[in-house]
Amino acid sequence: MEGTICEVLSWNGRVIGVDLPINVELEVKMTDPGIKGNTVSGGDKPAEVMTGAMVTVPLFIQIGEKIVVDTTSGKYVKRAKE
Repeated sequence: MEGTICEVLSWNGRVIGVDLPINVELEVKMTDPGIKGNTVSGGDKPAEVMTGAMVTVPLFIQIGEKIVVDTTSGKYVKRAKE
């Protein structure tokens, strides 16, 4: 994602490794609408984030919300603080 700070390891002018941050904040661009009464333990649904990646999120997450995603597993961690 543009603007993300990461460490790049190069050797002889070639990139041989990239270390990403452990967590990144991403905006949810597409997901099914939540239903009133959904709670933290209510289940999961797929969501597309601003990078185009698909992440499984809790039912209460809505389009436009920012979430924290683990870059090593690609899994939802929590809602981002506003």
